[in-house]
Amino acid sequence: MNLAALRRLMFDNAPRKLGALGLAVVVWFFATSNDDTIAQRSLLVPIVVDGVRENTVVVGIPAAVEVTLSGPLARIDRLRPEAIEALLDLSDLSGDFSVQIMVAPPQGLTLERVVPNEVIGLVEAVELREVPVSLHALDFDATEQQLRSSVRPETATVRGRAAVVAQVAAVVVPVTAAEISSTSSDLRPGFAIDRNGLPLPEVSVAVNRFELAWSIEPLWSLRRVETEAPDAEQGAWRLLEAPPSSIEIAGPRGSIERIDSVVLDVQWPTGALSAGEYTLMLQARLPAGMVAIESIEVRARYAPPAEVLD
Repeated sequence: MNLAALRRLMFDNAPRKLGALGLAVVVWFFATSNDDTIAQRSLLVPIVVDGVRENTVVVGIPAAVEVTLSGPLARIDRLRPEAIEALLDLSDLSGDFSVQIMVAPPQGLTLERVVPNEVIGLVEAVELREVPVSLHALDFDATEQQLRSSVRPETATVRGRAAVVAQVAAVVVPVTAAEISSTSSDLRPGFAIDRNGLPLPEVSVAVNRFELAWSIEPLWSLRRVETEAPDAEQGAWRLLEAPPSSIEIAGPRGSIERIDSVVLDVQWPTGALSAGEYTLMLQARLPAGMVAIESIEVRARYAPPAEVLD
């Protein structure tokens, strides 16, 4: 076909051809928008479990299934998971089971498939157990202080699958270091942990509300350190014996480990005294919060100036 013939084909009777094209587009639009158009859609639908006996728990069930439905386009577009029920009936079952999920599609829609169509699981007996309860301090610095606490009630009942409940070592009630510093009591829930201190989320705690009370006390240690001797003479005073080379001190655990020696100061008497020998006390020069746990005494001689001249 030459170029002239192609032009005649495209442009001869152009208005009529354009009108026919427009009519075809309108027909196509109404045809595809017609309520009779069949469409398909898949949704995730939560599983509803029925027939579970008291004091039993079901293991291995997925939270939802994929349901595919077909039907008129307008209804499919408006479809929501809440309009579909995926039922798993476990009535009179115990132990291992393999049960088909029953899905009832909304009226006017057709169920195409359910994935998974069948659920394999286990119906297991629930066990109750009494375990101790304790306060657990988060980020608490126990270097120089200790936390004394009480919990009421002192025990709690945990509930769950027998195999998991057997792993429970205790119920802990967490409190942060900031909360411990700002108050001395609280009321809060706890959770079950195993022997390694790891949480057991499958285990629930009955009456999960515990009354807490606590106090913070210094954590003290004892340590023997060397002494630095004081001056042997002070005015008319003269020491007659050397002080001990070491003493035992007490203080906060973290701070006391940084002290290797202490200076001893003589408590020189003041006022009018007669010449002679006296017993004087020595005092260790220590940071605030530390004490020497032994008394140190030394003999000293007091010779006033007149006696020295004689």
